[in-house]
Amino acid sequence: MALIQQLRGQRARRKSKAPFRISLFTRICFLVQTYALGASFIDQLDRPGTQLLEESWARDPVPAKAPWQPPLFALATPGEYQVTMAIITRINNPYLHFVQSPAEILLCQPLFELNPDLSPEVLATYHFAALWQRQLARPQNPSGTMGKAGGI
Repeated sequence: MALIQQLRGQRARRKSKAPFRISLFTRICFLVQTYALGASFIDQLDRPGTQLLEESWARDPVPAKAPWQPPLFALATPGEYQVTMAIITRINNPYLHFVQSPAEILLCQPLFELNPDLSPEVLATYHFAALWQRQLARPQNPSGTMGKAGGI
């Protein structure tokens, strides 16, 4: 009897449920639908992020990152699907999992190139424009990398 209880306990521990994670496609598709992003937005991905930052946030303060929860799954039209897949294929880095607006999509690649070692907590907490400005203002250390890895 003790053997049966031991086996049941081991099986129960192995079958622990993993938390549900929203897919990257769902996250980006929700942004495409919410902001009605189209082919003109895809063309903006080719522009350098520095130019975008200077144009939009030079006169306005950097917005705070608000709590945001996309839906559990996405239902996309063929046009929305094409835009979503174009964004995912053009910006292929881990920071894309933390974007919450079109502006952050545009700054995702320049921020990753500037500092690929930012922690997930920092990416989820701060707007990418604030992180980008902070990384540019930070002096380089002697090894040539930007500041402390994972911090802002």
